[in-house]
Amino acid sequence: MESIRQFFRERNEALEGFELGLLAYEPGTQTAHYLGARRPLWLLRHGEIYIIYIVEGGRTDVAAQTLPGSASVLQPTVQKLRLEPGDRLYLFSDGLVDQIGGPDRKRFSRTRLSSFLRANSYLPMSEIIQLLQEAIRTFMGTEPQTDDIVFVGLEV
Repeated sequence: MESIRQFFRERNEALEGFELGLLAYEPGTQTAHYLGARRPLWLLRHGEIYIIYIVEGGRTDVAAQTLPGSASVLQPTVQKLRLEPGDRLYLFSDGLVDQIGGPDRKRFSRTRLSSFLRANSYLPMSEIIQLLQEAIRTFMGTEPQTDDIVFVGLEV
């Protein structure tokens, strides 16, 4: 983590931070390790379309040193998850949920994404991704894309 901070310090005196989600999956033990710096990992389990567990990313971005008013250095925490066959993990950038669209020029939102994933949880991952791309394009309408849009899905 320190080497990442050093890299950005050398290139940017303002020390702007960034959000990051790193996921390591061990198929043999069906274990996932997640480090989130202000990026959530969503877990959909047992095909129950009404349950999505959210593992929030750490409270800090990668370059942040401390919270205002605090002297202690912040470190994102690696979280360990035991997974079951059929579990689905989802990572996505803020550009997906912050995208503006629709007749009222609202954000796509976590709520809309959660509803979409629940409603389509019975579909193969490849179809979900294709339908999500179509849903975002339709939602955006004539609005320009405002940020990167990244979505990663993994089925155990």
